[in-house]
Amino acid sequence: MPGKMGKKKHYKKLYLIYWVDSHMPTISTWSGIKGIEEPENAICISVGWIHKETKRSVIIIPHISGINWDKSERSGVGYITIPTSSILERVNLIPKE
Repeated sequence: MPGKMGKKKHYKKLYLIYWVDSHMPTISTWSGIKGIEEPENAICISVGWIHKETKRSVIIIPHISGINWDKSERSGVGYITIPTSSILERVNLIPKE
């Protein structure tokens, strides 16, 4: 199908991103401070098309609809903004031609 639609430059930036995030226990109740475990960040993994990128953050969108339509009519769902300072590794999932 992509061959019939032509090559879209905007959709050549598909990345798998490993990044670090803060977290808290699933149970948020008052508890004794003495029993708090050693700190550990959550390592996250996300996959998506890079929509916008700045020095401070990158926005990826995993689902895009209407790529055969005018750019202003396309829609996406599930996007996330990841601070670049949180990114551990980026893997380009589309081989270079």
